[in-house]
Amino acid sequence: MNRLRILCCAALFVVVIANPALAQCGGFGANPTDWEPDGQALQACFDANSYVYLDPGYPGYIVDHQVMVRSHIRLITSSGSKAKLLAHPALNRPIFHFEPDAYDYEMSELIFDGNKWQRTDFSGCDVEYKWQGSNILAKGTNFRIHHIDTVNAQCGTGLEVVGNDFAVYSVYAAYNGFSKDEANGHWADGITILRCTRGTVSGNWSHENTDVGLMVFGGSGCSVEWNDIRNYERYSFAGLSLGDRNANNDFAGGWIAHNNIESGYNMLSTGIQVGPHPEAWIMNNAGEIRYNHVSGAVVNLVVEGINDGVVMDNDLHGAQGDRHNLCPGFSANYTAAHFGIATLAPGYICKEFHSCSIGCQ
Repeated sequence: MNRLRILCCAALFVVVIANPALAQCGGFGANPTDWEPDGQALQACFDANSYVYLDPGYPGYIVDHQVMVRSHIRLITSSGSKAKLLAHPALNRPIFHFEPDAYDYEMSELIFDGNKWQRTDFSGCDVEYKWQGSNILAKGTNFRIHHIDTVNAQCGTGLEVVGNDFAVYSVYAAYNGFSKDEANGHWADGITILRCTRGTVSGNWSHENTDVGLMVFGGSGCSVEWNDIRNYERYSFAGLSLGDRNANNDFAGGWIAHNNIESGYNMLSTGIQVGPHPEAWIMNNAGEIRYNHVSGAVVNLVVEGINDGVVMDNDLHGAQGDRHNLCPGFSANYTAAHFGIATLAPGYICKEFHSCSIGCQ
């Protein structure tokens, strides 16, 4: 009998250590049902705890100033239904901003609503990359972000990620930013990956965003797979874009595959953009880009500005429209220029979008 008690107590001890109690932010004054500002209460709750539970409720937590997520945070979640964080109309910063040295954390089961139609301060949309109007800036090492919705960002992006050894999956990013056809013209990506070193970006849905559905600047060993990107209602510049002129411009060892990109008539300028040469820059290595499905964009696949890599076995069909953002009036399934020693599938049209001229190099 004593031995049984000892075993039971030992088991209980292990469970407690492995599953620390989640702190409920209601004890700090945060209330998702009262329409009152919750920014200060959420900040106090996050500063005091490493494991945070947020309650579902309508209209959600009203975030009136940016919540800084410190490096000690290990878990932010809810249960039952997703807790909602709604940007206050006067907010002029992201809803969540993780510290750069954050590590080994998990965020799930949340809704971030940028409340773009009610926002009154657009000053954050006038800085480079419009980052201050984004919903989430996530940074760090060895983290997991999954089963969240990020919608209605004022501008910038629904979710920005900078990190190593992370996983972003089952994220629904939709209706972020204003398209060229809407008021203000402050567009936004669905998901923006600034650095993806040994990261995994998979099984996400990026729908009806207005800049790029999924933008990945670069990162060695990055995996981008099974993402679904669609624009049938709102105009966007690109579905999936790989490479950028500013930093981390390399996908050596990267695997970009099995992504689905679809567009209605004149709703996507480019389906997949490989390389930053339309901005007159060159990416060293594009990794392997295979088995992606692209249909309905003005230009389904553009390869322009890479020195090496493999672009093969992609399913491209149904290019349509004339609303290309750089070269209006031109439409094609597949174009290529400035691709160095890269291995490309045949069938491309030699086209340089930087100058809108015909030619491969």
